[in-house]
Amino acid sequence: YTISHDKIRDVVYTEAGDARRRIYHQRAFAALASAPPAERAHHALAGGLTSEACTCSILAGDEALRLFAIDDALAAYQQARALLDTLSSDHGTAAEQVPHLFLQLGRAYELLSALDQAAAMYEELRMLARESNWPAAEGAALNRLATLKAQRALDMAAAIDLLHQAQALAEHNGIAADLAETEWNLAQLHFYNSQPALTLQHGQRLG
Repeated sequence: YTISHDKIRDVVYTEAGDARRRIYHQRAFAALASAPPAERAHHALAGGLTSEACTCSILAGDEALRLFAIDDALAAYQQARALLDTLSSDHGTAAEQVPHLFLQLGRAYELLSALDQAAAMYEELRMLARESNWPAAEGAALNRLATLKAQRALDMAAAIDLLHQAQALAEHNGIAADLAETEWNLAQLHFYNSQPALTLQHGQRLG
């Protein structure tokens, strides 16, 4: 049923038991299919829909990050991360959600110049991806870590070593997109190192 008066609605909600309130939020979540993801995440969480709340929290973080609302993005991503910890590691979208979440968290920290936190996210993803046999995610984490090594510490040798690991991983698993990204990053690093022959070599592999 529908209650139009705000005060009456508040009284009904307050006096309803926990189970009834969860049902209210579940119905709201279902009815608000086109609402902003942050609003849907609120109703999913209050309705006990953990998987849906996690998905909507990630989407809310993505939306906030696109608008450069970094603090809002971090709050949404951190909520999603906490929810993921309560879900089974083999739930349907784990292989898609987890890498995306960690990469986005890392990017948000980078935009805040919190580079240590960003590196920690990428390193955690790298280890988790290796344990879970997610080679594309591991390669993405290696590329992000290499970029941070080059930009933050100007440690080109360490960055190139990480990229060679990503290169071998992409070649072994036949992941063309990851290999292209890695070759591009290697070409850039060798260019900055004034190594034209190696720059050309990796550039040619892109074509």
